[in-house]
Amino acid sequence: VTLILVIYKTDKNKLNKLLKIIGNKYKLIIIDNSYNYNFSKVKIPKSTEIIRSKNIGNGSGINIGIKKCKTRFAIYLDIDVEFEKSFLRKFINYTKIVKNFSVLVPNHGKLKKNKKIINNYVGEASVMLYNIRVVKNLGLFDKNYFLYFEETDFLLRSKRKKFNTFLISNLKIKHQRASSIKKNEDIDLLRSWHY
Repeated sequence: VTLILVIYKTDKNKLNKLLKIIGNKYKLIIIDNSYNYNFSKVKIPKSTEIIRSKNIGNGSGINIGIKKCKTRFAIYLDIDVEFEKSFLRKFINYTKIVKNFSVLVPNHGKLKKNKKIINNYVGEASVMLYNIRVVKNLGLFDKNYFLYFEETDFLLRSKRKKFNTFLISNLKIKHQRASSIKKNEDIDLLRSWHY
């Protein structure tokens, strides 16, 4: 499994907090959409590859990570998610339980925690586990979705092409929605346009 993070002028405390939970167990690809992010005072795990990019948007950043991925599975994580230390291990274990999936998504806290695995999920997905072979056949994220709803479009295309996307309802994460983005008028307009 390879983990993928896309950053853009990210708050170092937020990044360090997430990297501490991730630890050194997994290969990590960081796509730096700010191109020249200063990683001083950031504790980068040993097996990390940093790819510098101009600001091409979140979905296009994920595409770079997926293309670089040499493992069978990849997990994308938004910077503003929180989860327990054991979450990644439990999440990865579902690759053995759920067969023929394109994407697995954990419960973002909106659904009641139970043992149900829900097929054809289309919704919020700030954390996604990809079956790389299937996802490459599906087609990657649409670069026209710069910052918002790129995952909704991706999951909807997956459903239409009958590539199974599952929500794992008993694996919960907490998403601090849009807390990694500095608010300004341009961002507000971009978000409104996507809505």
